[in-house]
Amino acid sequence: MKNVGVYSGATILNEHDLLNVDGEHKIMLEYYRTKKHYMKSAKLKTFYGIKIVKRKYEKDKIVSEENSINKISTNKCIIDEIIQKLREYKVTPMGLNDVITDLLKEPQYQGE
Repeated sequence: MKNVGVYSGATILNEHDLLNVDGEHKIMLEYYRTKKHYMKSAKLKTFYGIKIVKRKYEKDKIVSEENSINKISTNKCIIDEIIQKLREYKVTPMGLNDVITDLLKEPQYQGE
């Protein structure tokens, strides 16, 4: 199994969160902080990113969907704050790009 990042928590979507879900199908969203090293100006820099994995548990199978964004920030605390917000609002892999684009416009999340 490949390394998906540091597990940062999960949330479950239920019938109150979704319009078309029945009691038999459970949907879990898992959030991860990713880390990659890049060379920048002859110096090794560590950049953090975010990965969301959505797992839909059906009767006889698990359907997964995931999305990730690398190189969001060099500040691990900023990434942890963003992940906390993503979990709070139950952001799915499909919405990750749009939400990150909007969040990075806010002053507290700007910078490297």
